[in-house]
Amino acid sequence: MRYVKQRHNMGCVSAALAMLSGVGYDKVFKIVAKDYDYNLYRRAYKGSSMEDFFRSMELLNLKYRLSFIKQDVTKLKNDAYINVNAGGRHAIVWDSSKKKI
Repeated sequence: MRYVKQRHNMGCVSAALAMLSGVGYDKVFKIVAKDYDYNLYRRAYKGSSMEDFFRSMELLNLKYRLSFIKQDVTKLKNDAYINVNAGGRHAIVWDSSKKKI
C-alpha cells in the first residue's frame, strides 16, 4: 500500500481512503468533501461526517465490514480503516502486508 499524506487540517479520512483505494488524494478529497469550497484556504475544511465516509466508500468501490472492536490492531489480517477517538476523531490505516499503521 502506498502512503498518502493528508493535505488538509482535517483530511485524514481522504488520506486513509486514498491509501486503501489506490486513488490519488485530490480525487478522493473531492469525493469526500463534495460540498467544500475549493476557493477557500486549505485549512478552512472542517472534516467529514460518517455520511461522507460511507458515501465515499461506495463511490470508490471499497468493500467493508463495519466492526466496533477494541483489540490489538496487529492481529488484523486485512488492510483496515480505523477510526480512533483520542480527544477527537482521527482516521488511520492498518497495512496488513507491512504489519504497521
